[in-house]
This record gives sequence, C-alpha cells and structure tokens, in this order.
Amino acid sequence: MNRKSKIKTLGLFLFCRQGYEKDCAAEIQQVARNLRIPAYCKTIENSAYVQFICTDPNYDAAVLFEQVQFDQLIFTRQWFAITSELAELSDNNRLFDIEANVHSLNIKYSDVLWEVPDTDELKPLNRLTKSLNQISSKSNSFNFSDKHESNNVLHICFIGSTHCLIGFSPSNCTHPNSAGIMHLKLPHQAPSRSMLKLDEALRTFYPRRKQNQILKKGMCAVDLGAAPGGWTWLLTQYGVQVVAIDNGALETTLNESKLVTHIKTDAYKYSPEFPVDWLVADIADKPSRVFELIELWLENNWARNLIFILKLPMLQRFKFLNEHIINRLKEISQQEPNRRLCMKQLSHDRNEITIALLKT
Repeated sequence: MNRKSKIKTLGLFLFCRQGYEKDCAAEIQQVARNLRIPAYCKTIENSAYVQFICTDPNYDAAVLFEQVQFDQLIFTRQWFAITSELAELSDNNRLFDIEANVHSLNIKYSDVLWEVPDTDELKPLNRLTKSLNQISSKSNSFNFSDKHESNNVLHICFIGSTHCLIGFSPSNCTHPNSAGIMHLKLPHQAPSRSMLKLDEALRTFYPRRKQNQILKKGMCAVDLGAAPGGWTWLLTQYGVQVVAIDNGALETTLNESKLVTHIKTDAYKYSPEFPVDWLVADIADKPSRVFELIELWLENNWARNLIFILKLPMLQRFKFLNEHIINRLKEISQQEPNRRLCMKQLSHDRNEITIALLKT
C-alpha cells in the first residue's frame, strides 16, 4: 500500500450527522486499523464533524481516498484531506486570506465546495459561505483547471466566522454536495416526507442518468411497511407496479392507482408469489428483526434489488452494526459478486441508516 499522497496533508475532515461524531470516529478508526494506518480522531460532541489524524509521519491520511470506497463509509457524509487551517481570518478580508493560501499550495482543482457542518449553531455561516462563493465565482479566484487536467475538488469549510479549513478530495471519491447534504423538495402529491429517504438513496447509489433504466415501466416492486405510501408513491412515478404491504391505510390516491396493490398484512408474514425486481422496506422495528427479514428475502432470491432502512439503537451504534450487520452484509456481497453493497446514513435519515444491495 502506498503510504503517502503526492500532497502533504494535516489529516482528514469528516462530516457526519450531529450527535454521531463518536460513531463516525469509531468507523474510520476501524478502517485505519484494518489498513494498519496509525491514527487517532479528534471529536467535539454535537459538532457534526470529526478530524482524523495520522500519528506516523511515514503515513498520510489522504491515502485513504485510494483504499476506501466512499459509499461504504456509513457515518461519513462528506470528507476531504486537510491542507491548511486558517484560525484567524480577517473579518473584512476573508476571501483574500483564503485565496492566498489556496494559491500557495500550487494544487490544481476542477471545482470548489464551500461547506459548513450541519448544526443549528453554525447554520448562520451558510449565508457567509454563499456570499464568498458568489464573489469568488465572479472573479474566478481559484483559476480552476479542466476536469481532464485535475479531478481534485477544493473544499473550504468554516467551523467559525473567522476559522476555516482548506483541503481537497478526488471528485470520484466524495459527495458532490456541500457537507454531503442533499436538499430535496417534497412534491405536494407525495403522501409523506419518508419519500425523500428513498429518493435520496436512488440519487446517491445510482447516477441520475441511470435511474430511468433501473426503475422503469413493467417492473414489479414490494414495499414492506408501506403506509401511508411515500415510497410506494415514488416507485409509481417511474411506472413500477407496487405491492404495498402494511396493515395501515395508504393515502387515498394510491388506493385508486392501477399501479398499486395494497395487501393488509404483516410484513413478516408476507412472501411474494414470484421474484420481484425491487424490495424496499422502511419498517419501524428493531434492526436485528428487520435484518432477519431481509436475509429471508435474500436466501429465497425473492428480489433482484433491495433498499431498506435499519433503525439504530441509542448508544454504540457503530459497534452494534459492526458486530451484527456489517460483516454479514459483506459476506452476502462476496457470495454474489454482481451485487453491489452500499451503506449510508443519508441526509434525510435520522436515527437510522439506508442499505442497498443492487444487481450490477
């Protein structure tokens, strides 16, 4: 394994959901241990970020970009390698200080993300970064290269009004949105906000151009725990026939849809008459019980593609996943090389994660 990157870094900056700093740190530290990279994490409770720092000068944290699949880091929403920390920016001339630092590093970039960790305390800084981004865009401050010349994305992250960190990430190993947050608008026809979780999962795990290929008219899906119908509704927008499983009621327009068959039964008692293209499930139950149900579907080959939610325990969430879920999922993925595994706590997930097992 290559121990050093071409660019000297101070460590990695990882964005996560507020309150999940310890889980994010535990996950990246385990990854580092598996790769035999000596490192530690700095965390601040409810800060929505973690700093990962190598303890051996012979290693550079940026090598993780080459060794780790970003979509398999569950709690990391976004990450970048830190090249500079500017802790005392001028109130009146922040952009000048940032530009000077970026140019001094002599690194080529193809794009920039202005970022702020997702906390109520830091939310006012989004207005500042939006303003700085507009000014820098008009003046072409960073002289971006063509994407054929460089795939580095420049990250400028504010953790205080005069305190920012500057760094980079490869565009193919990061989230395209600032701080890894996908802002989606809820259509007024959607029966529930839970629709956004499935929408974000599809956009995250598949390029936009492929979504109409993997979800299309003539396909059949089963939605376990469907009521009131947010996920079912989204699938019908692609022309997919949906069998909605839930003892609860669906939104009225879904009951009238020719694409929806509502079966009032328990998700744990239902089995399909024939294999389907998609299984989707957002069941409010213990994660171990939901995962047993998913394993049953996998063992019987009842679905080609699966996207499901696991609710998380209140404490030691990564430890629980690591001991009971992750290794089993990786075994399943290895047994079926043409099935891609994705695991992520998405922007619209709360105390839960989204997992996908997708045929390639």
